[in-house]
Amino acid sequence: STTLAPCCFANLETNAVGADELFGGYPQYQRIDRLIRLQSFLPRTIRNIVSGTLRLLPQGLMQRVIPLNAEHRLAALEELFSSSNTITMYESRIANQAHIEINQLTGNSLQPAQLLNVSPSSLQEDMMYWDLKYFLPDDLLLKIDRATMFNSIEGREPFLDHRIVEFAGQLPLLQKINGNEGKHILKKILYKYHPASLFDRPKQGFSIPIFSWFSQQLDGLFNDYLNDSNVKSSGLLNEQVIANEMKKYRYYKKHGKQHNIEKMWRLLSFMMWYQRWMK
Repeated sequence: STTLAPCCFANLETNAVGADELFGGYPQYQRIDRLIRLQSFLPRTIRNIVSGTLRLLPQGLMQRVIPLNAEHRLAALEELFSSSNTITMYESRIANQAHIEINQLTGNSLQPAQLLNVSPSSLQEDMMYWDLKYFLPDDLLLKIDRATMFNSIEGREPFLDHRIVEFAGQLPLLQKINGNEGKHILKKILYKYHPASLFDRPKQGFSIPIFSWFSQQLDGLFNDYLNDSNVKSSGLLNEQVIANEMKKYRYYKKHGKQHNIEKMWRLLSFMMWYQRWMK
């Protein structure tokens, strides 16, 4: 059997990626699990009726609910109700845009691919595996690799040692997620070596301050790259949909809200890439 020195977790808990995916550290594992179990009580017929009703809401009504960010929330809710399994539901929950919004933006009817085979008896394990397979290598490790290489540093991620990964795979779920507490076993070990105040607190991410950047200095880039002329010339995106997102962004910015700033950031990034490499 695999044995791990307790002190190694005391040293690694705060300075390495992988622990959240392997030991259930992300809060969404608890939130989405509760949502999935709640949804399971609703018959499929009822869920289809709710989903269809949300999908057919008049466009005029959708425009009136912009101040509440309800347009995106209703689209996301429709997708949650129409999800056929836990993984598509999880993908919908963590996505910045619902599939219906992407279809409106591109003018295409895109169907999401089934990425994982799910096991209904272990909902949270499926979510953790999804993040381990996709989020960790395509996002977190990518950023760490770029940052370390830029500074001529050879990075190491101790939690991704194959022995620790194998150990985590053999643990019962209750050793990872216990009620509303993620990384349960790691915290039990840390209690022996460090004050709880250092680690037993709400999780904090390392997101970049996009809203602050564009509210102060970079706002003009949206007008430069996402104007009707540029978008229409690309032939790839619906200029009216982007104009509506611009309208929402300005409204939210005026009221100090950042509801769709990440969506605007992605649209800007795409159009800057397109102008640089495809024009």
